[in-house]
Amino acid sequence: MLYVPFENFEIESTLSPDEVKERIANHIETNMPLFKLFYSGGKEFKGKIRDDHFLISRIIRYNNSFLPMIEGTIYPNNFGSNIKITMRLHKLVFGFWIVWMAMVFLISLGFLRNLLSSPGTISLIPLLMLIFGYFIGIIPFNIEVNKAKRLLQEIMIH
Repeated sequence: MLYVPFENFEIESTLSPDEVKERIANHIETNMPLFKLFYSGGKEFKGKIRDDHFLISRIIRYNNSFLPMIEGTIYPNNFGSNIKITMRLHKLVFGFWIVWMAMVFLISLGFLRNLLSSPGTISLIPLLMLIFGYFIGIIPFNIEVNKAKRLLQEIMIH
């Protein structure tokens, strides 16, 4: 499990860079309908691929703000290709999550100071909110990272 919503990894493939690009392109929907409930194209990802670079995310039929953005670059090697991939949160989601966590952290510090001077369980609520806020971001992100990683490996290796 990742402790931050960010992951770098590489996939090695025996396919040439052009074959990898073609495989990725075959699994990317470039013209998504406005309402994804009406999408029935059968592709796993939406986004774009240009030259040796792609920026995609998984197509899901549910809402998940913590769906990773997948950025990759394809490099040739002696045996085929290396695909360097970075998965991260959308910048707006990450920014909102950090601001929310920072505000709850500052409130928790104030309540923690009060808890040390006069113990009471009500003072633990902001600390529990901080823990909950952390896990509500990390767990869905990690679940989606694992799904996307498995799909990408299937596309590029098999």
